Parts: sequence; C-alpha cells; structure tokens
Amino acid sequence: MKHIILLFLIATCFIAQAQQVKITYKHQLTYDYTVEYPLYLYIDTKNSSSIMLQDFKNKKDYDGSIAQTDAVATLDRTIDYDFLGFNLNTKEMIMYEDFARKVYKINDIFPEMKWQLTQESKEIQGIQVQKAMTTYRGVTWEVWFAPSLPYSFGPWKLIGLPGLVLEAKNAQGNITFQTEKIEYNVTCTNCELPKNIHKTISLKEYLILQDEFYNIIDIDLPRGTTVTFDKLNILSKELEFEFPIKFTWEEEARK
Repeated sequence: MKHIILLFLIATCFIAQAQQVKITYKHQLTYDYTVEYPLYLYIDTKNSSSIMLQDFKNKKDYDGSIAQTDAVATLDRTIDYDFLGFNLNTKEMIMYEDFARKVYKINDIFPEMKWQLTQESKEIQGIQVQKAMTTYRGVTWEVWFAPSLPYSFGPWKLIGLPGLVLEAKNAQGNITFQTEKIEYNVTCTNCELPKNIHKTISLKEYLILQDEFYNIIDIDLPRGTTVTFDKLNILSKELEFEFPIKFTWEEEARK
C-alpha cells in the first residue's frame, strides 16, 4: 500500500513539474455532413502559454475516410496547420489561418470567459473531471475540465478554468472536442509560426472574407447556369446573429 501511495505522489509531482504538455484532441464538426480534425495543444506551463495546431493533413469525413465532399469547395493550402496561441500572463492571443492559399494573421480580443462551475463530475480516461458552462459570443458551451491538471487551457478559445479542458461541445452538439492523448515533456516540432503572411486583418474582416467567398460560389460558372445552394453562414461561427454585420465584442471593448 505504501508503495502505491509513493508511486502516486511521484506521478503527481511529475505532472506538476512538467513544463511541456501535449494534448491531442479529436475535433468534430457536423453541419450537412461531418468532418473531423486532430488538434494538438502544446502547453508551456512555466510561461503560462499555449499553442494549438489544427491538423488539416489528417482531415477525415464522417465515415473515417479522407474527406471528399461537394457541399463546400475544397481549398488548397500552403501550410498544414492553422495556429491559435495564448499567453495568460500578458493576455495576448495569436491566430494564423490559411484560407484559399493565403495565410492571414488575425487580430482578435483576448477571450474573457465567464464560467459557471457545476457539481457534476465524471471520469475521462481515468481522470476525474468537473462540468462547467459558459456562453461566448452567443454560443453556449458545456465543458469538462480536470482540477488535477492545473492548466487553464483547453481546445479552441475555451480557456480560464482551474484545470485542463478534456471535453467540450456547444449547445447544438454539432461542434465537439474530445481528448485522445495527454503527453508530458514533449517538444513541438511543428510550432514555428508561418512567415509567408499575406495580410494581417481583424477577425471581423476575416469572417466577412470567408462569407463572401463561399456565397458567390457560382461566380465562375458558364453563362445561363443556375445553381441552388444553401447559404453558408460563416459569420455565425462567433456571432449570435448574422445581419446586419455587427460584432458585440467590439461594442463591449469601447465601454
């Protein structure tokens, strides 16, 4: 029994002292069809910072094969990953995304989540987790975080909890994140930020750019051709409403 306790204390100490932590998530999105991406979250515990990589090389469709769909245009890329990083000490955020073979550096406001902790708990991969809720830019999120892993990070922009987020989903259930692996003292070999930046723009400009691109999808079709398709609400990614284009967080920042 003493031997087991000693091993537990050693493992706990190792986790607390680990300076580099890597979490691999399965990120799944379901709209008219389902796609799945691996996400790699690297945490520098010493500097309270993180960098997340969204892996487009290993994108899969709903049945597990490499994604091929007619619903949305498939765009070539110049980089394999999109990047999202945070520094909790300086309240800084960085975003780099590749859209239509152009890499954009995107400016946005550091997310200040207002979390509501609940008493619900369960286990994920043998780790005790607690449920928390928040509403961010009109979208309600349910997450499960691990108090035993004292890293205030999670997938996407779900940060600020007293523990690592291992699982998350939005209220509609069509966007989910699930932890697949946690590794310690792992160096990121792909975390060098892109240098071939096409343009630095705001998140508002970037969402409008995507919205306009996808919603003039018939622009190059032969004259007389009529195409019917559902409008892709790119702007609804982080908005609680679509039109007119108004961003509530911009108004809040002016107060």
